[in-house]
Amino acid sequence: PLIVNASNSAAILHLLKLVKPHEKVKLVLIANGANVYETLDQLKGRQVSLILSPSIDNAPNSRDRICVARLLHEAGVEFAISLSISPSSLNSSQDAPLVPIAFLTRAGLPRDVALAALTSVPAKMLGIQTTHGSIEPKKLANLLIFDGDPLDPASRLERVFVEGRTVHE
Repeated sequence: PLIVNASNSAAILHLLKLVKPHEKVKLVLIANGANVYETLDQLKGRQVSLILSPSIDNAPNSRDRICVARLLHEAGVEFAISLSISPSSLNSSQDAPLVPIAFLTRAGLPRDVALAALTSVPAKMLGIQTTHGSIEPKKLANLLIFDGDPLDPASRLERVFVEGRTVHE
């Protein structure tokens, strides 16, 4: 895979053109929702995956709100969701880190697709799907334990297990 941070829609279009003759290159774009929205028609049917932040965006030059993750799912474009790890956002979301994902499901992204975009899809993008990305025998797993439905904003994170050890309680 070729993983590229695409800072605007022109960069996305340029990268699609660059990799077109190279069939074996799997392009993974890190991009924001507005830029992906502008290039959605060109992304359809291509061997490309995206990494998005979990946000509801404004359509470019508009006040219309769009759920780019839902639009990508409907277009059949593979994507993963990356939760922010900046210190300020980590502290503000520590007890309920999946609230942004809940907003995406409220905006029409199917629940199973949203959860896969956090787990199995990133593992597949990294080529580690045989050992990571789902809870199965002989796979490694880091687990978040909530006191209720993880996508319910009222649920709180109770424990985090990393490599079999409790790292947050």
